[in-house]
Amino acid sequence: MSTKCIYCGNKVANTKDHVTPKSLFSQPRPTNLITVPCCFDCNKNFKKDEDLFRAWVLFGYSGIAPEGKKLWEQTLKRGYEKDVGLKKLIA
Repeated sequence: MSTKCIYCGNKVANTKDHVTPKSLFSQPRPTNLITVPCCFDCNKNFKKDEDLFRAWVLFGYSGIAPEGKKLWEQTLKRGYEKDVGLKKLIA
């Protein structure tokens, strides 16, 4: 029996979603993050939401902490500069 996607319940779970998005962690990321079975489409659909959430977190007080600054330099800065849609959402 195939495992179904935890989100849509219809498709076969062919990937895993990190319950706490791994994009919220700087490199090196923890290796013991919790995952749930999901389909590729549902997992992909959460990416923009995760990017926006990460941006909101880092534009607040978390962004001035050493770990927040590290995450900004490693991932968010590049994405923010390239993603016009993300800039508009934040603005």
